[in-house]
Amino acid sequence: MKVSRFAFLGALGGAAAAAAATRAQAALPPWYPLPPPLKPRLPTRALVLSGAGARGAYEAGVMKWLYRNIDAEQPYDFVSGTSAGAINASFAARATSASIAQAAQLWLGMPQAGVMTLIPPAQHAVNAADQFQESTEHGYPRKLRYLSKANSEIKAMGPKEDLVKIMGVVSSDGIDGLVKKYPFTIAEMKTGLIINATNMT
Repeated sequence: MKVSRFAFLGALGGAAAAAAATRAQAALPPWYPLPPPLKPRLPTRALVLSGAGARGAYEAGVMKWLYRNIDAEQPYDFVSGTSAGAINASFAARATSASIAQAAQLWLGMPQAGVMTLIPPAQHAVNAADQFQESTEHGYPRKLRYLSKANSEIKAMGPKEDLVKIMGVVSSDGIDGLVKKYPFTIAEMKTGLIINATNMT
């Protein structure tokens, strides 16, 4: 009974609102511009791919399943990707069976080491920390030898002002080389593509 009552009150409210809107429109001067009527919006389907390095390999496998009928239909209106997901998104936006297969090939062909490495100043900082750690575990004169090595690593890091300019500590040269094996043009994309947190050149 309560549900019916609420539904009835809602209907009254809707009718009252419509009547109020009609009266308000009639009160407007004839020169007042009215907005165009709203068109019904079709549902939008999006594929959002997250980052986190090796997760990109799992995403490529999931994409292969999601796009298994890609030659018959494009399942998404736009694709968005962040970091490693941005790499996969570029393949998904082309929306062909070949591009989806290439995404899997990229990750399958990736070596286990050397893809993501520290930039030289950051690597020197890590080396210096290792030498300092070693120095705490030894007495003189070996302690001095480790401290000397740590000092050399700190000097190799370069001027302090250069360190401030560094925006990241990981070099992407390795992954860049892999991605460039699969070039494509914007004209090849069949869906909208949104790239986040990546260096797209």
